[in-house]
Amino acid sequence: MKPTGSRPRARYQRVWLGGISRGGQLALSCLAGRQGEMHGLCLLAPYAGGRITTNAIRRAGGLSAWQAEAAQQADPDVRLWQWLKEPLPSVPMFMGYGAQDRFADGMQMLAEQLPDATHLTVPGEHDWAAWLPLWQRFLDLGHFSTLP
Repeated sequence: MKPTGSRPRARYQRVWLGGISRGGQLALSCLAGRQGEMHGLCLLAPYAGGRITTNAIRRAGGLSAWQAEAAQQADPDVRLWQWLKEPLPSVPMFMGYGAQDRFADGMQMLAEQLPDATHLTVPGEHDWAAWLPLWQRFLDLGHFSTLP
């Protein structure tokens, strides 16, 4: 399939991105790179980056105090956290993850940077047993019922 080069908003009335784990991180990164083109995000257990990055942010006293070094800018995790320091675009966001997820600490830190998002934790780990109820909850919220 040959890319058309068209931007999402040119072809569709509404664009929502979603993803699980790294896919959630990628959806958030797409929003960072294409602000104004997304109508919402559904982030299920979004990967918040490696512990080296999240621990450095914690040690600095939080994201507002953290400064990435120039050499770290090649790391996509670092670039995403740098973007999260800026005011976020106003789009509906849903974020959920399992309370026993091995990445829950980073996801909690990410949730704190998405204050307007609907947040939900359910019992479970980084697997479908947690993701399926989260997906159902997202659908139950009716984000798509307002589509024209």
